Amino acid sequence: MNRNTRARSIGVLIGITCLMTLVSSGVSQAAPPPNPCPSIVYYLKGVAPDLDLNTTFPTATTPTSIDSASLTRSGGNVYKIIGTWDSYSTIGFGCVLSSLSDLHVWLGLRNSDDQGTQFDLKAEVFAGANPVPLATGQALCIIGVTRNPANALEATVHFGPVSQTIFNSGTELSLRLSTRIGTGVSCPGHANATGLRVYYDAQTRPSAFDTEFSFNPCTLPTLTDEENLVAEACSRPTEIQ
Repeated sequence: MNRNTRARSIGVLIGITCLMTLVSSGVSQAAPPPNPCPSIVYYLKGVAPDLDLNTTFPTATTPTSIDSASLTRSGGNVYKIIGTWDSYSTIGFGCVLSSLSDLHVWLGLRNSDDQGTQFDLKAEVFAGANPVPLATGQALCIIGVTRNPANALEATVHFGPVSQTIFNSGTELSLRLSTRIGTGVSCPGHANATGLRVYYDAQTRPSAFDTEFSFNPCTLPTLTDEENLVAEACSRPTEIQ
């Protein structure tokens, strides 16, 4: 019997044994243990270049803001980074990011001359130093952005599928926002803009998104050759240090 076949056999036997033990002992009727992996709401906070994701609802009455660089359709209309917010909160070992809510942010113009300009907004979520985002979302052709901070526009970015990635203790989660001139055949407007402004960290501008984490038992430490064979047969998400 080769190693892979033996691993699958051991895995099946362990699963059957555990199930029989739980049923016969009545443990299956007990309340499940608490999920060691948190559900976290991350609020955008900080002042550039020290931007961070914080779990505390904003208390300020005046929002903080950050601006993009100037934007133009010429040269490919590439996205330009507004800022990257990093989380320093601890996510438990073996936790897997399973879902993200929509991102809510408030937008304004850097210059009133850009009134009537439409924008695209992109949000990317990363784990640690991995340059590949776990999830990406875009809001295209955002209209109605104005210069007056009191009339900041709430924009919603819906994230696409989330890459199943294991977070080890100390792994940071980060959010990067980028923008460009609005795209699409039905997205007229100025071809240039001084820049897009993002408002956050205020009671009336609580820019934020929610995260859901689940625990992956495949991350439990393995001690013996037999256990390592079982682990090899386990379907593991990407592991980030």
